[in-house]
Amino acid sequence: MQIEMINASLSDLLSFHENLLKLSFEKKEVLIKGDTDQLRTITGKEQKLIKAIQKKDHELQLNCNGFLGSEQKQTLNDVINKVDDQTKDVLIEIKQQLEEVLSLIRTQNDTNQQLIKQSLQFIEISIDLLNPDIDSYNYNRSESKNPYEKEGYSIFESKI
Repeated sequence: MQIEMINASLSDLLSFHENLLKLSFEKKEVLIKGDTDQLRTITGKEQKLIKAIQKKDHELQLNCNGFLGSEQKQTLNDVINKVDDQTKDVLIEIKQQLEEVLSLIRTQNDTNQQLIKQSLQFIEISIDLLNPDIDSYNYNRSESKNPYEKEGYSIFESKI
């Protein structure tokens, strides 16, 4: 009975992570387009999925502890070592699929993070171009009160 619950929890976790992966691909396209409204929508969906994943992960932890009869944190590998061969194969397969999806999510998140970083750099450069240094607007006055002294000019023209 508890093995079935562990299996169901793992399957649900795999499904949630696959949905998260799909959202990360959608996020990439939205980042490229620069659509902030759609980005907010996707981020909201991601937050809901993350909460569901956390809840399901906690449920999996409780089921693993219940199966092993321990109150300490047990891992899925501990459960896999205690079950029969047929169940072991099923759990190992789901675990491997989950690891693959997690790896793809990490890769896609790295790509999205780089896109966001590049977007921020572009914004900073654009702001710098639109707001040049204030010193470039002002001309430098000479330190002397008489501008002719510095350049060697006289007020009177001596060549007539």
